[in-house]
Amino acid sequence: MDAAARIGVDESNAGLEAEWFMGGHLPQHFTAAYSLGATLLLLTHVAWILWVIFGAIWTRNRPLLAALHIASLAWGVVVELGPWACPLTFAEQFFEGGPEIDVNRTGFIVHLLDRIVYPDIPLRFLTFCGVAVCVANLAIYARRYWCRIQGIKQK
Repeated sequence: MDAAARIGVDESNAGLEAEWFMGGHLPQHFTAAYSLGATLLLLTHVAWILWVIFGAIWTRNRPLLAALHIASLAWGVVVELGPWACPLTFAEQFFEGGPEIDVNRTGFIVHLLDRIVYPDIPLRFLTFCGVAVCVANLAIYARRYWCRIQGIKQK
């Protein structure tokens, strides 16, 4: 028994990966897996963006969700204003740039989601919108807190 078999390495695709690195072609199911990965990550990214934008609406009378949403807002601010990129972006770039995937010829859903997640608008306007979303959400939380300490029932 060789070393690869003892540690459980499946060598059936090892030659295919080596062939790809040498400029060869991978089977269609590898390309489809990369496209599926890109689509799923973009859907996750859209869900995350919707959570950050509208989370305060869904967190009423749910303190744990409210805490998670405030942490999500803080993360969004750090990523937008700091020099770091979102980890989902790195993963999307990996899958979209996978073997033999032409980003300009991806499916309609990937193209549409990519336009939603990465809109072609000026960075300054995008930053302004991000700040406005954070201010609006924090205003909702501040109003809830103020009403709670004043003993005012909310609708």
